Amino acid sequence: MADFPYLTKTEKIVMRIFWHADKPLTQLDVMEIARQRGEMKWNPHYIFLVLDSLEKKGVLIESGHTRVGKAYARLFEPVISHVEYVVLYVFEVLHDNEIEEFLAAFTAKKEEKEEAVAQGKNPSAAASLRLNASRSEKTLAIDPLISKKQITQTDPSE
Repeated sequence: MADFPYLTKTEKIVMRIFWHADKPLTQLDVMEIARQRGEMKWNPHYIFLVLDSLEKKGVLIESGHTRVGKAYARLFEPVISHVEYVVLYVFEVLHDNEIEEFLAAFTAKKEEKEEAVAQGKNPSAAASLRLNASRSEKTLAIDPLISKKQITQTDPSE
């Protein structure tokens, strides 16, 4: 996988299902899990197209077949983990000279979170992991599963 695999909103939802699964899943498994979570209600043809797209992007692989009733269904599993995807995203959005700054900021946030846990505080605010990149308060969302609309940029004159 040479290029960063840009994922649509639906593809991200599907990949989250795979990343949290402890075994390969069929198309029907994905649809059922999504229904149980209240995330989406897809028809079988649509989910087939999404799985096919994810396979073409190189983030899913067909890992076998299983019997479902009188037919056989394909089994899929992720090629990369969620953490690996986030790392690819960071390298995609940051310039080489920003990586060291990112690592320093990440380490500082991690230490803040650990300190909050040690003091018995709720570190959920630290879990969102946003970095203030400059005086103009450009906010860089570290999690690639956050939509572009949630990545804010404000001007200091506002």
